[in-house]
Amino acid sequence: MVVADEDPDRRGGHDREFYRDWERAAHSCVAELRAAYGHDPESPRIAEVVTELSAQSKEFANLWKTHEVKSKSQEGKHLKHLDVGDLRVKFAAFTVNGAPHQQLVVYQAEPASPTAAAFETLRTMATEPDPPRTPESAPGLAAENQ
Repeated sequence: MVVADEDPDRRGGHDREFYRDWERAAHSCVAELRAAYGHDPESPRIAEVVTELSAQSKEFANLWKTHEVKSKSQEGKHLKHLDVGDLRVKFAAFTVNGAPHQQLVVYQAEPASPTAAAFETLRTMATEPDPPRTPESAPGLAAENQ
């Protein structure tokens, strides 16, 4: 979960850089968890997750107390991948027939966009042996080293 761990050593310290609009991502994530809780308020697992996250993160606890409820629908996200830089994706959430309160979420890039090119780079990276990472070959790495 986006706001789950305030310890940068445990989470890698990249959450706030990865989600370029951190505040919106955190609010959405907590509101979506609250929507799941609304569908199943007796769920021991959801209660356990909320208790654990509230203990780990003051930010999560404060967001949970706002009682905001939101389901995924159609939106966009702005992310920053360490290897390929900025990604702008759109997503749509679809209800799964026969699986109450579950959704299939499809993320995609605009065709012929910089994000589509970045996804192609990631696909190539996943299918080829790992080349050495240098600031010149990884825009996110270059920014880290400045």
